[in-house]
Amino acid sequence: MAGFQRDSSSSPSATLRDFLFPNVQPNVDVTARATGKRLSRHIGDPVRHGTRTLILKEFREAHAGPKGPLTFHVQARSEGI
Repeated sequence: MAGFQRDSSSSPSATLRDFLFPNVQPNVDVTARATGKRLSRHIGDPVRHGTRTLILKEFREAHAGPKGPLTFHVQARSEGI
């Protein structure tokens, strides 16, 4: 995520940054913690992309405890499932 976030020349990076941090100037670095907090607001939100539905999910290692790091991933579901 950090590499994706810092490469401001790429279109997906700029899109993600504009979505998560609409009022932050492009030259300001954002932390992984701030990004995680913003992503957490969208856990479980379905997004249609063509014939698929994309859903943001989170995962926390059990051995890390309740304050351990989160990992985010996107679950893709085909239409009709």
